[in-house]
Amino acid sequence: MTKKATGLLAAAIVIALLASYTAYLKIERRRPPDFSYGGSWGSAATSSRATAGPAAETTGTTASGETTTQPGAAPAVGNKRAPAVKPTSAANPSPAYQAPRLREGTYRWKATGTEQAGKGGVNFCTWDLDEVLMTLHYENEALVADLDFQDGHKERAVEIINADGIWLTFWGISISCSAEPTKKHEGAYDPHLPLLRFPLAEGSTWQSTSTTQGGTVTHTGKVLRKESVTVPAGTFTAWVIENRMTSTGGERSGTRIDTRWFVPELGGMVKNVVSNAVQDGNEHFKTSYTIELSSAPA
Repeated sequence: MTKKATGLLAAAIVIALLASYTAYLKIERRRPPDFSYGGSWGSAATSSRATAGPAAETTGTTASGETTTQPGAAPAVGNKRAPAVKPTSAANPSPAYQAPRLREGTYRWKATGTEQAGKGGVNFCTWDLDEVLMTLHYENEALVADLDFQDGHKERAVEIINADGIWLTFWGISISCSAEPTKKHEGAYDPHLPLLRFPLAEGSTWQSTSTTQGGTVTHTGKVLRKESVTVPAGTFTAWVIENRMTSTGGERSGTRIDTRWFVPELGGMVKNVVSNAVQDGNEHFKTSYTIELSSAPA
């Protein structure tokens, strides 16, 4: 075989290998992530890790002698239980809340925003969002939400909703970008992280500190206001809730600002605005988006 023929053969082999690897990456990005918490991706629950029971009130006495009453802890998921957290008192609180059970299935969300992933300060991938699919299922009293942003980005959140609030118990993310292997981070929150505290009242605030993924998450939440909001699915009266979460000392560091429009009658949000920037060694992931509910399962 001549040198020219040998060179052409080698080039053909390289091209074939690159094509095969590209095809593998496309398949890998579409493969459902295998999170260790919450059952199979995007389907009905197959396990029963979550248990829930009534939350008892506790009473105590302040340094000044004032007697206070706090709502009980959130139900346990696995061996983890959230402590009682008393929101700041404010005028016109909402009545005791009974969370409706959300319909299982896929919810469609209109999305606007951009996501970036890269290494060493250089963006290898940039995605523009137009639709997000959110599939909900229950494991006993735990609500599992699987969010499909695009081929390279999927998330899972496991929450408990009870008369005391909405508690984030577990969160996972899967990122696939360019020729880099898929990155998956996940972890349970100990104690659970309160995304929302009842009763709802404008100006109410709460704080918490949790550990997850070997690090610490400091968190503050606030009820900003109550207002009418229009999204593709309709017009609703919603409470606007802001959560700020800062992660340090673990696999990932960064800050997430999450503002959601929560409708008590539905038991969930109809709009969500998120800004998130995290660092994992010399790798980074940034996202800034708005999603609005378009349709719910029939």
